[in-house]
Formats: sequence, structure tokens, C-alpha cells
Amino acid sequence: MINPPFLKKSKVGISVSTDYIFYAELEKNGKEYRVKDIKSFDSKGCIKPSLTDANITDPELFKKAIKTIAGNKRVYASLSIPDVSVKTALFEFESIPSKKAELEKLIKWKMEKSLPFTMDDAQISYQALNKKSILVSVIRKGILYQYEELLREAGVEPVLIDTASSHIFNLFHNIIMKEGENFIFLNLINAVFTLIIFKKGCPDFIRVKALRRGSGEIKRIRDELLASLKFYSHSADISDLAAIYYIADIEIDKKLLFEDMDMQIKRLGVNQIPWLEKGLGNTKTGEFIRLLPAIGAAMER
Repeated sequence: MINPPFLKKSKVGISVSTDYIFYAELEKNGKEYRVKDIKSFDSKGCIKPSLTDANITDPELFKKAIKTIAGNKRVYASLSIPDVSVKTALFEFESIPSKKAELEKLIKWKMEKSLPFTMDDAQISYQALNKKSILVSVIRKGILYQYEELLREAGVEPVLIDTASSHIFNLFHNIIMKEGENFIFLNLINAVFTLIIFKKGCPDFIRVKALRRGSGEIKRIRDELLASLKFYSHSADISDLAAIYYIADIEIDKKLLFEDMDMQIKRLGVNQIPWLEKGLGNTKTGEFIRLLPAIGAAMER
């Protein structure tokens, strides 16, 4: 049955991290969203994000957590996984091959140089950004299949799987893009550093790294930020980057982190999205920041 377009549609997103599993259900009526339900579950260490190894170390605990937050009904959901579980790269070609087989062969040849596993064990997705650039994401098949199989065993049918940063950016996309096309997006949630530089509204550079929590954390983040910009500046102009949009689940000393950076510094927050701020109500600040990948996953693309 195809629902008439005026009916409300429920959208579900689930995000996983080292510490928590989050569930968000949205309702959409026309262009308006409403938070229908949000839940969290302490993952108790059953998830260890990795590019090479199985992410779910305790499958039974993971399934129990999913069943607890999703309930007994069959759920169709988008899953948000840690950035460090996926290898993302940008490639530029003189021209993109028109034949799919030729393009995929070229992508595999490029990717195999930087992967710690073979291309036979890789699941690849890619997107043409323009006539010369390709955005490529690679996940090890065993990691992808484990997520898919355990979700299905817990009563959840995964309809889309993407990274936390992708889902968060999707959530704030309209807010950011209306202010300009050349900027930096910095995600500091769940002990992961993800920096994406956008030029003309398209990703032009990506860096992802797991963070070590503890004393000196902000200094380490600043070192990563400066190193990323220095590397990028070797091949591109950074003078036209107008702003840094950042989101973090830790306290940030802006003067220390962004000292001497000639850009506008803008922290992203729930207060910029009225329907979301209203829906989250009394949810604690740190928790609602960590909820954002699940909420972004629940939104339509």
C-alpha cells in the first residue's frame, strides 16, 4: 500500500557509539518534523568502533539493547555508525569514466593503496560531486554484515547505513548552506575528530581520527585541526574559508581551540532547530548532543 502524501510518516534513526545506543523516531507532516520518541541505552562496552575488526563485541547484549529501545514491533530504520568504522576519501580525476564498471575499477585501484584490508573484503559506495570529483566510502564487509544481521535478529530492518558526521551535517545542512559555500565542518562527538572542508558547497577534504579522552584533550584537538589545515593548504587555498561550524559533546575553550584563526567560529546547537529543541524538552545537554546522529538518521534524504 502506498500512503497518500498528506499522511504522517514515522521515521526512525538508530545511532551506536562506544558508550550509548540511541533511538529517535520522528513524525513528518508536510515539511514539518516532530520528535515522537527518543530513547537511550548504555551499550556497556559492547561496541568498539574499528575500521578493521568486528564492531560489536557482545552480539547478545547488542540485540538486547536494540530490542529494549525499538520494542517488539518490526521497525525500519536508518543506522548511524561511528566515523572511524568507515574509510572516506575524495578523489579527483581529469574526467570521470562514463561506464560504471570502469569507474568502479578506478576507484578500487585508488582505494586499495590506503586500506588495511583487501578490496575483495570491501563494500564501496560513491557519489560524484561534480564532473571531476568523487566521494568514496568503504566499510569492511564483515563489519557491515554484522550490523545488518544483528539488527534484523533484533527486529530492525536497516534501510540506510551512514556515518555519524554525515547524519549530523544532514541535520544542520540548511542552516549552514544558507550562510555560504566555503567553510569547515568540525564534529567532536563520541571521542572522534572529524573535519570536512567544503568548497562551493561540496566536500573538498576529509580527516577522521579517534580521540584520546583526558587531560590535554583540547590541545590535541587543536593540534589535529592545525595539522589538517596545514596539509590542506599545500594543495588548496584556505583564505576563502569563511567559517568553522563545530559541534561537540565536551566543553570547548574557543579561545584556545581556534586561537588566531581568521574565520567566523560558530557552534551548532539544538536551539537553531526549533522543532528539535521543543521535542527534546528536558534532555540533558550532553545527551542531546550525542542523540543528534540518530535524529539526523531519522530524517528523510
